[in-house]
Amino acid sequence: MKIREDVRKEFGKRLQKLRREKGISQVKLAEQLEIHFMTVSRWELGHFSPSFDQLIFLAEFFEVSIDYLMGMELLK
Repeated sequence: MKIREDVRKEFGKRLQKLRREKGISQVKLAEQLEIHFMTVSRWELGHFSPSFDQLIFLAEFFEVSIDYLMGMELLK
């Protein structure tokens, strides 16, 4: 099952907002996740979604819920 495009795009917007609020670059976030910085860019553009493990890391790193990251309250 694929993640809906609107959920990916909302995730990207929220990730970018949280990253900027924390004052961290895509490169630095990618280093924390041990991934290429272009992956973070693709997430923020809504082109790709993180793995479950990466999603957990991001929620903990930014101190938010996975529901918030994914914009789940918008789907209700």
